[in-house]
Amino acid sequence: MTADRERRRAISREAARKRRQVESDVFGDLSRLLPLHPSIQTHLDKPSVIRLILSYIRIRTLFEGATHIHGGSVHMWRF
Repeated sequence: MTADRERRRAISREAARKRRQVESDVFGDLSRLLPLHPSIQTHLDKPSVIRLILSYIRIRTLFEGATHIHGGSVHMWRF
């Protein structure tokens, strides 16, 4: 029974490792979508990526709404 338990633990650890890798890949993809210099993108932690993505979406939505209202053009800048 101990060998079976150990096998299940090993399977569970491998599944958790794969989930963490997929999560890290997704956060890496999100950080690369941000309009930031690549040297900054590589040093962001996961909560910072979420906060910056949400802020970027809000600002972009705000500017797009302003463009429709005023009929002008708004340019997004890279920081």
